[in-house]
Amino acid sequence: MAAPQIRFKRGAQGNLPALAAGEPAFVNDEYNLYLGLDGTSGNNKFLGSARYWVKETTTTGHAVKLYSRTDGSGGGSVSLAAPDVSSDVSFVLPAADGSNGYLLTTDGSGNLTFEEPASSAITLAADTGANDIYNTGETLTFTGGEGIDTSVSDNQITIAAELATSSNAGVASFDSTDFTVNAGAVTVNEERIQDIAGAMVSSNSESGITVAYDDANGKIDFDVADFTITLGGDLSGNVTVTDLGNVTLTATIVNNSVELGADTTGNYVEDVTAGAGLVKTSTLGEGQTVDLAIGAGTGITINADDVEIKNSANLTDATVMAWDDSNGQLVDAPITYSGSTVTTGGDLVTTGDLTVTGNDIKSSTGATVFTLSAANATAAGNFIINGDLTVSGSTTTVSTTNVVVDDAVLELGTVNGVAPASATTNDLGFRFHYHNGTAAKTSAAFWDGNTGFIFVADASESTGPQLTGGLADVQVGGLWMGDFGTPTNQVLQNNSGTFELVNTLVDGGSF
Repeated sequence: MAAPQIRFKRGAQGNLPALAAGEPAFVNDEYNLYLGLDGTSGNNKFLGSARYWVKETTTTGHAVKLYSRTDGSGGGSVSLAAPDVSSDVSFVLPAADGSNGYLLTTDGSGNLTFEEPASSAITLAADTGANDIYNTGETLTFTGGEGIDTSVSDNQITIAAELATSSNAGVASFDSTDFTVNAGAVTVNEERIQDIAGAMVSSNSESGITVAYDDANGKIDFDVADFTITLGGDLSGNVTVTDLGNVTLTATIVNNSVELGADTTGNYVEDVTAGAGLVKTSTLGEGQTVDLAIGAGTGITINADDVEIKNSANLTDATVMAWDDSNGQLVDAPITYSGSTVTTGGDLVTTGDLTVTGNDIKSSTGATVFTLSAANATAAGNFIINGDLTVSGSTTTVSTTNVVVDDAVLELGTVNGVAPASATTNDLGFRFHYHNGTAAKTSAAFWDGNTGFIFVADASESTGPQLTGGLADVQVGGLWMGDFGTPTNQVLQNNSGTFELVNTLVDGGSF
């Protein structure tokens, strides 16, 4: 028999759940051990962690690790490590904190105290102002003046001139495109002024007037655009006006532009419309001749003195007629009649009731396929099938008190009677209807897709089909994982009402 094991619940610190009272958990990314207090995550009690010390080895002394805070500026640790000593050494910390700037000192016997450091003085001098005394421990400040900035970083003082603005004195620079600077004298460039003024009007158009700057002579040129006048409506013609000069516009009446009834008066006939059963063969136009003829419908022919039905000569006596839409004609249907007997040459499909006077339905060979019987005129009767029954619909409903099946193995999930040829995800099983005293419900026992067997107490069915719902209780006397009768495969046994775990690893799981 395999030895049983017990494993703590374990996982990352960020996934630590609320622990039940007395439930242990180990955080395997920070090596922390917790114990639950009351089932709330805020009351999980921290018992210890291997992160907070380093065990001594033959080359490294024991150390205690102090971790900083866990926000963006923290995350590191400080270790207090034991040096290589042959005997015990003790340090006694001060009873109280010292003042700002005090140093930690020892009396040589391991007693530590805070003491004020010794100070020294430095004399400061400048171009103006009296000499001053600066003591270490004081703050020495470098202050910038008008147009001067000062900054300090990593024990370095930086003095820099400010850039000049309209309200602040400082250092300025001059663009050589706009200014010429010589020996401190600043002159505005004449060409630059011309370019700025020229750019304001160059390649510009104002209501048909093009403005351009001639850089060669420093002049601004104006040019009025040419334009064209074009006549519309029933008149045609156009003329282009160049440099605002005089022009002559000649107009012409457009061909076919006079509209009858709009531009004219008097009676006229616009068109003729064919009535029911008539066909107009002439086209609309000036001086048209109207041609009307009797129309021929699909499957009929209009002769000089009669109307002929297409294919009428090929229709058979005592045969039901059917319409052949592909050929536009009537044809013989596969149904004939003789007295009270109707014979069909194909499948019989009916949307209403089908009443059979006799009790037997026979095949084409005369063999009885179905037998109908009833005790009286109102009884439902029996339906006997003398052969195999294949149902190819969507739902088969059996409303009987008892169902007796001789077959020892029922097969579910076949496709057209054979095993599936591709991957399937449908659930396969049984649904059981019951009433819990409040509402009608269904339970289910089924194979969940390609996963395994599931028992559901309150089942719902969706397209697929897929079965879902809360899991049901299962009552067993013992549980084997694998072959029955193999001792190492038993995981649960009922020993006189006490359930015992056998060959089992008790694993708290991960989080």
